[in-house]
Amino acid sequence: MTRGPMAPPRRPGPPMPHPPHGRPLPPPRAATTTTLRAVRPDMSPPTVVIPAVRQPWTYSQPYPLPAPRKSGKPITTIVLTSILLLCAGIVAIATITNNRNRSNDAGYAGYSNSPNPDPESTGTQPGDPRAVAKLADNPLHRDTPLPTIRCDLPRWQSNPEAAAEFFRAALPCVNAAWEPVMRAAGLPFTPPTLKFDYESGCTRGTSGNKSAFYCGRDKSLHMPFAGLETQTWGNESGAYLSIFAHEYGHHIQALSGIAAASHKAEYEAGEGTAGAQEVARRHELQADCFAGMFFAATLGKGIDQTMVNSAIKIRGDRGDNPRGPRDHGSSRNRKAWTNQGVSKNNASQCNTWAANEDAVG
Repeated sequence: MTRGPMAPPRRPGPPMPHPPHGRPLPPPRAATTTTLRAVRPDMSPPTVVIPAVRQPWTYSQPYPLPAPRKSGKPITTIVLTSILLLCAGIVAIATITNNRNRSNDAGYAGYSNSPNPDPESTGTQPGDPRAVAKLADNPLHRDTPLPTIRCDLPRWQSNPEAAAEFFRAALPCVNAAWEPVMRAAGLPFTPPTLKFDYESGCTRGTSGNKSAFYCGRDKSLHMPFAGLETQTWGNESGAYLSIFAHEYGHHIQALSGIAAASHKAEYEAGEGTAGAQEVARRHELQADCFAGMFFAATLGKGIDQTMVNSAIKIRGDRGDNPRGPRDHGSSRNRKAWTNQGVSKNNASQCNTWAANEDAVG
């Protein structure tokens, strides 16, 4: 039996597409029937079945998705950065202000600014004397001496209790010496508060300050025993009285308005600049001169020449360190201005603001 030619093998069709992983296929659509017109009139129109075109697969979300949440990170970062910068600014301002309100007798301890009281705060009633924020032409620089004052002080002993007793006895003497001078100049006068620690309106704790200081913000004079260098001065009472009278001199500067004007001039010169340090030296050297005036007013009235010599000597030993800031004055000038106060005993002779540069170097 003769076999005819075999039909070619049927090629398999393309594989059916697989649905997306994990998602069911949609049900197939029903086939549509399309009727074609006959090519010839005597022919019956054939029926052609055209498979339905598979529609793209779509997925219906069973529930509406929430609106996408906006990230708050950029806003949060901006807010936190702003808060940190604000805090840093407040701390910096507070630090500068505190330093400017504290004046100490640190010698080599580093830079310290002058007190910065509000000149208007010293007169509370209409007609009360008020501070005058001026330097060379301040009313304090009148031709006025301190009156002679009797000042009997207890013997110096290098322990905290005895030191406190010594300074408490000295305070009424200095008040009595300076009050009439301030009144004569038409300036206000109030005694300072005497303290024996480092706590004040200008600082908290030692804050790196290791010596006596005056705080203009709360008008407090601080004589902590730990800052008196008793290991250096032993029982030389004149040295300790000199420190006390110098810090009291800053109180007089604060009450008169000199401190406020000095502070402004220092600020305008630029903190730490040569001009600002010159202003600071004039400020400190004037306090040395005021201290000398007090020794002149009490010499022979409880204060002897040995104490005066110690007062001048300690000023010379506390001159500026050549390697540090020049903000208190050289040893030579500190001794010279203290001696000026002792020998002249006149506020007009302590006008460091009118002195030439060599005298305040």
